[in-house]
Amino acid sequence: MVDTPPPQTAGQGAPAPTALAPLTSIRGIAALAVVLLHINDTFRHEHLVFLRAFENGWLGVDLFFVLSGFIMAHVYTRTPVRGRAGAFTIAFLQARLARIYPLHLATLLAALALVLWLPGFGPRYPTYFGAGSFVLNLLLVQNWGFIGSSWNMVSWSISAEWFMYLLFPLMLLARQALWPASERRAAALVFVLIACTLGLHHAVILARGWSDYGGMSASGMVRVFFEFVLGFLVYHVRDRLHPRPGGLVFEVYGLALWAAVLLAFLDRRYWFVFVPAVAMLIATLGSNRGITARLLGLRPMVYLGEISFSLYMWHWLVIQVHNLLRDQGPLAIDSRVGIYLQCLSMALLSLLLAALSYAWIEKPARAWINRRAARARGQRVTGRAQDIKA
Repeated sequence: MVDTPPPQTAGQGAPAPTALAPLTSIRGIAALAVVLLHINDTFRHEHLVFLRAFENGWLGVDLFFVLSGFIMAHVYTRTPVRGRAGAFTIAFLQARLARIYPLHLATLLAALALVLWLPGFGPRYPTYFGAGSFVLNLLLVQNWGFIGSSWNMVSWSISAEWFMYLLFPLMLLARQALWPASERRAAALVFVLIACTLGLHHAVILARGWSDYGGMSASGMVRVFFEFVLGFLVYHVRDRLHPRPGGLVFEVYGLALWAAVLLAFLDRRYWFVFVPAVAMLIATLGSNRGITARLLGLRPMVYLGEISFSLYMWHWLVIQVHNLLRDQGPLAIDSRVGIYLQCLSMALLSLLLAALSYAWIEKPARAWINRRAARARGQRVTGRAQDIKA
C-alpha cells in the first residue's frame, strides 16, 4: 500500500530500479476513491449524485494490495537473498517499518488525543477505543484476528500489509530457490499460480458472503494475502499480459482494461472483474508506455500518489471530527449546497493535512530511521534511491 524502496546503501546489491510514475499516480486515485467513499457514508441518506459513484470505493484498497505485491517484486526481485536471508530480512523489515510506522503512530496518537480531549468523540464508537486495542495497534497486529475495527479505523490495512511484509522474504527466497531455469517453464508456472490465486481469492470471498467486500476489515488478512501474492506473480509475467507497447492495439487494450475496472467499480455485481483487471492494468502501466501512462505521469497526478498514504491515514479522523461537529450543531447545515460544501471541505482538509503530513512526518521520519539503521549496519548511504511510490 505504501511502497517506496529504501535508500540505496553500499553493499545492498542491485541498483535502484526505474521509477514508475503511473503506478504512483493510480495509488493516489485509489486513495481518493476511499476518501470519497467515507465522505459519501456521512451523507448516504442524501443520495448525492456525484458521491454515489464512489459507493464501492473500498475497491481502492484492493488495488493497493495488488500494487504492493507488484512493486515489492519490482524493487527486490533482483536482490540476492540465498545465503544472506537473515541480513536481508532485517534490512527489508527496517525499511518497511520506516515507511509505515511513523505515520501510523502519528495518527494513532491523534486518535488518542481526540478521545481524551474532544468531548463526545470517544462515545461515538465505544468499542473502538480500548486500552487493549491501543496496544495491539502499537504493535501493528490489530488485524491479525484479535479484534475488529479500532482507533484509526483505516489502519487495519496497514496491520495486514505488515503481515505480508513479514512473509515477503520467504516469498522472495522461494522464488529464487525454486524458479525454473527455462523461461517458458517459469512463465507457465506463474500463470498456473495466478489462476490458483485468483480462484482461491474469489472462492473465499463467495464462501464468506463477501461478494461486495463489505465488512472485511476484521478479516483483511485473507484479502491482503491473495492480492499481494497476485501482484507479486503478475510482475514476473508482466510483459506477457499486454500487447507490444507503442501501437494502436496496446492503446485499445489499455482502454479496455480501464473500462473493465470502471465497470466493476461502479456496479458491484461485477466485483469479480476488478482484481484481475486491476492486475493486468498495473502490468500495462508498468511498461511506462502509452497515453494513459503519460497522463498519469503528469506532476500533479504523481504528487497525489506521493501523499496518498497520508491522505489514506488521516481522512477518517477528519471525517469523524466533522461528523461530531455536525451532530453537535456548529456544522448542522442541511441545505443541498451546504452539504456539498461540507463534502468539499472534508476532502480539501484531508488533502491539506496529507500534504503537511507527507512533508513533516513521512519523509523526515523515514530518512532519519534509514540513516540510523544504515549506520547501525556499518553501511554508508550512497545516494537516494529512485522512488517507486506506488
